[in-house]
Amino acid sequence: MSLGVSKKTVKKVAVKYEGLPYHLSLIRNFKGRKIYNDSSSTNPDTTAAAILAFPNNNILIMGGKDKGLNYKPMALALRKSSIKLVVLMGENSKKIAKAIKGNKYVFARDLKSAVNIALKRSIKGSSIIFSPGSASFDMFRDYYDRGDKFDKIVLQLK
Repeated sequence: MSLGVSKKTVKKVAVKYEGLPYHLSLIRNFKGRKIYNDSSSTNPDTTAAAILAFPNNNILIMGGKDKGLNYKPMALALRKSSIKLVVLMGENSKKIAKAIKGNKYVFARDLKSAVNIALKRSIKGSSIIFSPGSASFDMFRDYYDRGDKFDKIVLQLK
């Protein structure tokens, strides 16, 4: 390689690289369901990209502080995706529900109940994707705090 690094070394580092926290991070495989944390998703466009990245019968957890953004492009991506249910929470949950009319959705009062609903409604082999598409300030300090709380909830599941 031109930088003086062997292909073997580059491959070794790339295979071990875990990515940035809260950027579609796999947190756990629980009872045959892969649970991902994408708390860094603070707008509908990043959530749209996340949901199109997954095959199978998946569940999306989203919602938070309303920043006055347009959810229609995300709603279009949702129709093309494998998302079977959207669990909505937070200040903008009703606004998102209007935008995704025609898709199945339920409301959750908080993050823990959203995770529990997603687990109950999911099937083995599916993924649960936490990609809020919204700011975190209605319930959390920032997206790091939100991501950390999600990780703790998921890691404590029994």
